[in-house]
Amino acid sequence: MSEAISAPDPGGLADFDDLEFHYNPRVATPEAAALIADWDARASIARALSPPQTLRYGRGARETIDVFRPARPRGTLLFIHGGYWRALAKEQFSWLAPPWVEAGVTVALMEYPLCPAVSVAQIAQGCRRGLSRLVEALTPAERRIAVAGHSAGGYLAADLLTADWASPPPLAGVLSISGVFDPAPLIATSINADIRLTPESARDLSLLAREPRLAAPLALAVGELEPEAFHRQSDALASRWHGLTPERLTVDATNHFTVLEPLVDPASQLWRRLDYWLWPRLLA
Repeated sequence: MSEAISAPDPGGLADFDDLEFHYNPRVATPEAAALIADWDARASIARALSPPQTLRYGRGARETIDVFRPARPRGTLLFIHGGYWRALAKEQFSWLAPPWVEAGVTVALMEYPLCPAVSVAQIAQGCRRGLSRLVEALTPAERRIAVAGHSAGGYLAADLLTADWASPPPLAGVLSISGVFDPAPLIATSINADIRLTPESARDLSLLAREPRLAAPLALAVGELEPEAFHRQSDALASRWHGLTPERLTVDATNHFTVLEPLVDPASQLWRRLDYWLWPRLLA
């Protein structure tokens, strides 16, 4: 079994303040609240212009998926939001949908229950159920799925590749953005008040100690301006999951929040990577 990351940077971070800065994006990004408020405003406009359909994949109030459909789809982009498994909601990311729908791609935004009401392991299991439910609801033209996840969603997106699927979902590729794949360092941060990890549960959740079961393409992206811990987390997964030959991407001049902006820019590296998976052709 692979060993988990024991420290968030090569020199080690020994105290709470260092760990909190490296792993709590709202500490490392002072403008975080303003950026999230901007997401909310843009999302409200997107939903007003094109209200989504909602699928349910469980009995919980948050076990739902919003689906934005074009007239003639050529695949589906599934987005799993972040918030350290304890915050945010799918509706806040509705601003991602319009440019993809305009490009002929169905967009699905997955919601999930939050800690501490449920555990991280339960959230991951729920997202697997959610993906299965989504596949059932898609038309044949939509059943080429690219998954993108951000932060906690980056972990959840990559976790989909480790599931023992009875019927493998038609994944064209997974883009994990700013994921934390070994959650052990979070135990010593304020985040753990909600996610309630123990050394044992963190070890069980670590994707560095698992092998992927689906051979879908994997890209691991981190914003250039994010704390080093996020870069090391993606580097570690890329080296452990070398059988998939993960693509490691650094998004220039972006922090943990602005790293999502390229997802609505057809000229960006992240857009082109997802679009290529959905419609394979030569990348420029």
